[in-house]
Amino acid sequence: MSNSKDIITGIKKLLFGEMPTETVAPAPVAPAEEKMEKEYTLEDGVTIVSIDKLEVGGTVTLSGSPAPDAVHTLQDGTKVTTVAGIITEVKPIEVLAEEPQKAEEVAYKMPTEMAARIEKLEAALAKQSDAFAQLFPLIEKMAEVEVEAPVENQKSWEEMTALERFRATK
Repeated sequence: MSNSKDIITGIKKLLFGEMPTETVAPAPVAPAEEKMEKEYTLEDGVTIVSIDKLEVGGTVTLSGSPAPDAVHTLQDGTKVTTVAGIITEVKPIEVLAEEPQKAEEVAYKMPTEMAARIEKLEAALAKQSDAFAQLFPLIEKMAEVEVEAPVENQKSWEEMTALERFRATK
């Protein structure tokens, strides 16, 4: 029996790698961040707004009160849509790609990347083949074991309850 367990453990290691035996302590919980408002200048260069986080759900204030419902364009070109001082949409400026990759560079990198991926897949396939090779003899052993029906304890007529006697007569 222990030989079968060893085989199964070996197959698990082949398929899934080493299984961790120690428990991992949970990561410490970070304290809640304080609201830090950052000041941004609008595209006119004069108006300054305070934004706690530049994302949907953040708040925008203008001179201490919620910003009016509008689309505000920051000096860097980012557009912020607000309703009742809360950001409903943020559209960052579109940045052009600095330098597009040349087709030759991409074509040169492709074969080496593909070869590396193929090698990884072949190694994984070899691991699976080894695991199946070990699994088949185990399955054959299991098929050879005879299965017998469980033997029920038979009671004498006097030991049976009324219900058991009724069922026995049918």
